[in-house]
Amino acid sequence: MKKNTKITHSTGDKKAKNIITEIKKNKKLRIALISSIATVLCIAIALVAIFYKPMHPIEKFALKLMAKRNFQMEVSISDIPLLGSISFVAEMDGNVIHIPDVLSGEESYIEKVGDETFEYKKDETGKWVKSKSEDDPTLDLLSEDDLKELINSNNYYLVEGTKNVYRQKDDVQFEKFKNVTITLENDSCKIDMIASVEISIFGEMALTTQIVISKIGEMNVKLPSVA
Repeated sequence: MKKNTKITHSTGDKKAKNIITEIKKNKKLRIALISSIATVLCIAIALVAIFYKPMHPIEKFALKLMAKRNFQMEVSISDIPLLGSISFVAEMDGNVIHIPDVLSGEESYIEKVGDETFEYKKDETGKWVKSKSEDDPTLDLLSEDDLKELINSNNYYLVEGTKNVYRQKDDVQFEKFKNVTITLENDSCKIDMIASVEISIFGEMALTTQIVISKIGEMNVKLPSVA
């Protein structure tokens, strides 16, 4: 003999059914609920668009550069009074920078340890000597603050007819640069500009400058042994 099975519903189930019934009966409530869901969806879509917006090529390259902190930098400067032009290649590997002999000066290495800067140079006997530097002797063409200015994609427009050449907008003013043009390749970046540089005997000069950053992640700079 089969027993009759009585199906019971919990209080929660009854409340849920009552809410659903009320929504079906009440047209205004149904429209308000649909409207609320639509608003939430729009907000969610907007947030996704903000946080997952494809990164601008300039910012993407700069992010890669700062993450690696390992690259080669070719610098060419022209219009220098009495000298004409110079060019050199500097190498950066983490906290170490190698600066070659420029204009018969001295080859040097710069090491940054925390807030301190150390410079390696040869003495009169040709031996390498390490000394603490009160001033940062590294080239100030691309300091951290300058780089932040240069990588702001809002400061540039894509040159018509190109896919990788960006030019400084007419209404944008940089502190040290003007007429900036950035050309991006897969693993390199060329920056052409007029740079404002302080030269002791001439004062502030506007110099035609080109910086080519390449060989990201390929540098292996070793500090020289000191006596």
